[in-house]
Amino acid sequence: MPSDGTTTGQSGPSELAELLEELKRRSGRSYTAPAHRTGLSRSTLHRYCQGTTVPGTFGAVERAARVSGASPAELDRLYRA
Repeated sequence: MPSDGTTTGQSGPSELAELLEELKRRSGRSYTAPAHRTGLSRSTLHRYCQGTTVPGTFGAVERAARVSGASPAELDRLYRA
């Protein structure tokens, strides 16, 4: 991501991680709360948000995003990433 905070239009694991981390941060929750509500482990959710692991299915991404309050437009961005 450029230093001005805009994206380059490229999608990929790092963009997915950035979007998930922003949703988690905006929710004001720790990794434990959304992980518990999605059935993911805290460490798995943390790895997704840091970009060290890419989810095998979009279902895991969608569950994490929804419990963090993602809008339909944000879900679309996650899907594209």
